Amino acid sequence: MDNSPIPTDLQITVGGKAVTVTGYAPNAYGLESPPFNLQAAAYTIPPGAAGTASDVTVTTPSGRPLLRAPCSTCLRCSSSRSRVQY
Repeated sequence: MDNSPIPTDLQITVGGKAVTVTGYAPNAYGLESPPFNLQAAAYTIPPGAAGTASDVTVTTPSGRPLLRAPCSTCLRCSSSRSRVQY
């Protein structure tokens, strides 16, 4: 992360719990030439049960994408789901 200010309208939840955003990069590629616009955020994962997975929601003025946790039976998924594991 660089020293860019964290946007005040950037909100992240993990498992429905609001988390603290600790860093933000408006250009995650740095000095390299990006193929598309990419931003990055760092955050503190809230306490939870070890080995469990949770959904992650990032809210900005541009929208609210949801990164779904995989089903609990396999913890792996071939679809477009992403996972945050405690």
